[in-house]
Amino acid sequence: LFADAQVRLLDYHTKGVDSDLRDIDTGDNYAFFNPKVGLTYLVKRGESFYASYAIGNREPVRGDFVDAAADQIPKAETMHNLEVGYRKASGNYSYSANYYLMDYENQLVLTGAVNDVGSSIRVNVPDSYRMGVELVGAVKVMDALTLSGNLTLSQNKIAEFTEVIYDYGPAFDEYNEIQNEYTDTDISFSPNVIGGSQISYSPLDFMEISLLSKYVSKQYLDNTSNDDRSIDAYFVNDLKMDLSFASKQVKQIGISLMVNNIFDVKYVSNGYTFGYAGGDYVVRENYYYPQAGTNFLAAVSLKF
Repeated sequence: LFADAQVRLLDYHTKGVDSDLRDIDTGDNYAFFNPKVGLTYLVKRGESFYASYAIGNREPVRGDFVDAAADQIPKAETMHNLEVGYRKASGNYSYSANYYLMDYENQLVLTGAVNDVGSSIRVNVPDSYRMGVELVGAVKVMDALTLSGNLTLSQNKIAEFTEVIYDYGPAFDEYNEIQNEYTDTDISFSPNVIGGSQISYSPLDFMEISLLSKYVSKQYLDNTSNDDRSIDAYFVNDLKMDLSFASKQVKQIGISLMVNNIFDVKYVSNGYTFGYAGGDYVVRENYYYPQAGTNFLAAVSLKF
């Protein structure tokens, strides 16, 4: 059994003028109590169950204060975290399974709202959560060959979400705020499936060759769960070779050679979206960060 507790006292205030010539006299005081309790039960050697529960609090970041709308102070975030899991390691194999639930109060998310100078602001949403199962395993097929992998299946939801779009009218000389209501919607940049695997082969004592694979499912650019504002799922593979030598002068010489994205997959892993209205039409624009095709990396390490 274990337990610990943390008390954090913060006095965060800022005064002055921002780069856009706005007064930034803002901030707040916080007193956080962050407890954690848990247990581990050893069934037998190499096999155990565990569980833990924790509460964590986090103050808004500087941008949340500075970019907030006039006379508004963002609230601190609170997370209730429950984890339950099982581990086993025996002989040539090991595996584990972990269930987690991160229940948030006042999580800060982007809604499309901007302040009086056009900076995007994060807004507290009362109720949101991340819940999932993490699976990890490895097996030594033979002395020279090892297989390992991991898989995360999750749901990442906001109970009630209000999207904000600004209608600037046909002449763009005035604007009105449009609010779109959503329920049980996905948290942005939170794929429901993440998986990885590694196949490692050592034909010689000083050499290891590994194939590393990674899969990331579809994720959304905003919190509306709209497929038109999303990042496609992607699957990439890397090839790595590690060499290790020794000499009289150097205790260990390590050489690593990597070929990343060996199949030259065209994919993106991040981006953002922007929307506005102009009278009788709505514009939605997506921006993506393309990732490199096949690329190479070499590294040398010396241990004396």
